[in-house]
Amino acid sequence: MTAGFSKSKKSSYLYSRCIKHSNINIPGKLVYMRLEELLGDLSFTKEQVCHICNTACLGLKDSLAKQAKIKQNQPRELQTKNGSFGRAISR
Repeated sequence: MTAGFSKSKKSSYLYSRCIKHSNINIPGKLVYMRLEELLGDLSFTKEQVCHICNTACLGLKDSLAKQAKIKQNQPRELQTKNGSFGRAISR
């Protein structure tokens, strides 16, 4: 599903539509109302909440480490590309 705003003559409103069946549009209020009902029926034990939090933290730390590594390598890559570019121009 994807969501967006649609404009009518008087105002704009939120809607959701199916990616595979583009002719089906669902009002945003209905989607969020049903989602709230679904979430209201969910309940987790303390252990499950801890597991979710720990897993999310590990994923976040991994993602941040990958981003830091990419940023660390960017100056080297730029120097290599600039060096190649400079040699190509001087020929």
